Amino acid sequence: MEELVSRMKTSAALDAASARRVTEVFIRLARRHLSEPVLGDLLTALPGAAAVNGETAHAAPATDIERMMAGAMANALGLEDPILTLMADLKAAGLTSHQALVAGRTFLDFTRDKAGPTVAERVTAEIPGLRRLN
Repeated sequence: MEELVSRMKTSAALDAASARRVTEVFIRLARRHLSEPVLGDLLTALPGAAAVNGETAHAAPATDIERMMAGAMANALGLEDPILTLMADLKAAGLTSHQALVAGRTFLDFTRDKAGPTVAERVTAEIPGLRRLN
């Protein structure tokens, strides 16, 4: 996991604390949305990631419109849009939209590098919308 934190820091131009927080946001997203086999493969490829707790009190979305959209999606459809929630969490962590996009690409590239293209493909298939960050 430290290698991913380091890559996040460099690629998205983040300080160490922000890079760690962003990395944990992605791991929590994976814990919430991936099937056990895919999650297991991902965590095996990211030493230290298994220690990240999957439970989180979502940081408040960065803007009122994001809060409204996330709430409307949850209320109207009875589900959470993973990408909308991810972007809100990343913005709440202080990232710009560009940094959030770079962080998403970094996570996917790192997953592909460490867990292989098959696991990376399964991750993007199981988390709706994640493919848009690639």
